[in-house]
Amino acid sequence: MNASFVICDKIMSFFEHTQRDTRQILVVDDENDNLEFLSDIFSKMGYETVTAVSGIKGLNLFIKSDFGLVFTDSKMILKDGFSLAYHVKAKSPETPVVMLIGQEKEDPPDKKEGCCIDDLLFKPFGLKDIQYTLQKFFMAHSGGEGVDFHCNLKAL
Repeated sequence: MNASFVICDKIMSFFEHTQRDTRQILVVDDENDNLEFLSDIFSKMGYETVTAVSGIKGLNLFIKSDFGLVFTDSKMILKDGFSLAYHVKAKSPETPVVMLIGQEKEDPPDKKEGCCIDDLLFKPFGLKDIQYTLQKFFMAHSGGEGVDFHCNLKAL
C-alpha cells in the first residue's frame, strides 16, 4: 500500500472520530489576527468555531452555548484567560481549556494555585501543536484511540 494512502486513511479516521462529536470550539483572544488564524485552521479541519475578542464576551458566549473545547489567550483587558478558565470550569468542569501564552516556558502558569487550565500552547505555535491538542482532547472525549498523523494545511 502506498504510504500517502496510509497517512490519508489515518487522517480520515481522525476526522471521523472527532466529527462524530460535533463539538464547537470557542476561541477568545483580544488580537484579531490570532482569532482569524485559529478560526481558519479549525474550519479547514471541519470544526465549527466561535470567536470572542474579550474574556467577558467569551464567557457570555460560553454560558449561552455548548462548547467542547476553549482556547483562550492568557492576557486580555478586563477579564484575562485565567479568570475565563475559572468561570468555564465552574459551569462545565469537563470542558477542556487551552491557554495561549507568550511567556517563557521556564515559568509555566499551570503551576499557579487554583489554576483551571488543561493545556498550554506557547506562542508561536504551529499546525502540529494545534493538531496534537485537538487530538488529545477530542479523541479522549470520543473514546477513540490516539492516531499519529501528519497533515499539510494547504491540502485541507
